[in-house]
Amino acid sequence: MAPIAARQGPSAAGTCRKRDASRKRPAAAGDGGKPLRRSALPVLRPLSVRFAEPEERNVSADWIVRRLRLEEGLRLRELRLRALARAPKAFGSTLAREEAFAPEVWHLRAADGAAGLVSMTVVAEHGDRLVGMATGLVSDGEAQAFGPILVGMFVDDDMRRLGIGEALVESVKTWASSRGHACLQLWVVSVNASAIALYRRCGFHASGAERAVAHTPGLIEWQMLARLPAA
Repeated sequence: MAPIAARQGPSAAGTCRKRDASRKRPAAAGDGGKPLRRSALPVLRPLSVRFAEPEERNVSADWIVRRLRLEEGLRLRELRLRALARAPKAFGSTLAREEAFAPEVWHLRAADGAAGLVSMTVVAEHGDRLVGMATGLVSDGEAQAFGPILVGMFVDDDMRRLGIGEALVESVKTWASSRGHACLQLWVVSVNASAIALYRRCGFHASGAERAVAHTPGLIEWQMLARLPAA
């Protein structure tokens, strides 16, 4: 696969800092690993971005995207473990690690994801089955300059190419924008061509930063950023 193009200007961190809610101004232009380093990737002009959709929506007669509910901790567990089993190299965690989590961990994740304060989880629902998910997570420390992180993105194989992935990503972007953030970031394994294509369609571009995947150091993941409109 040809390498994804990358671009990061000298003031990239500054343009992604949280907006000052006390005054209006134009929107900014423009799971653990090893320390970031610059990659020698070619330049990409950011693609056009589609915004201004509600966080929760009916997008199809067959499926919906909505926020996770407080009481859905065990349903979240089932979906997350299925994702880790089917795509073990796509996530920063492992199936063995999360299978060992106590039920309380999943109930807490569901409570946080439903509250939407420091994290927010959306799920795709088809009939009575959860078939996809994504989480926005407020980042800590130096990474905070790039805005919240999109993590845990997954859609079941039999429900792909229906627009669910785009709807999940756009929901997290809407949440991040509503919290006053100028950018949303994510990390994607460099050989995951389908995920990279999805994120580019959703307005992300490579920042030029990369790191090794913690549980599989032979894999490299790239940071991608999307600029958000003012809420």
